[in-house]
Amino acid sequence: MWYIVLSHSRPEKDAEKERNYEAHRQWLDDQHRTGRLPFSGPTTDGAYGIYVMLASSLDEAKAIAATDPHHSEGI
Repeated sequence: MWYIVLSHSRPEKDAEKERNYEAHRQWLDDQHRTGRLPFSGPTTDGAYGIYVMLASSLDEAKAIAATDPHHSEGI
């Protein structure tokens, strides 16, 4: 199944977001390499990050998304 993950950063976490950016990018790159994420990027206004994820179930998609460093750090 394909799932759309839509993420909105917490404004009070801007400093953490900046410090964690490379880990987040590496995570995205790793997911792209496995074929799990064919598309990812920000919305045109930069308010959200979006990725399309291939997973066997909604629970698996949630579990995978939770490993994104921005998500696991509460950013």
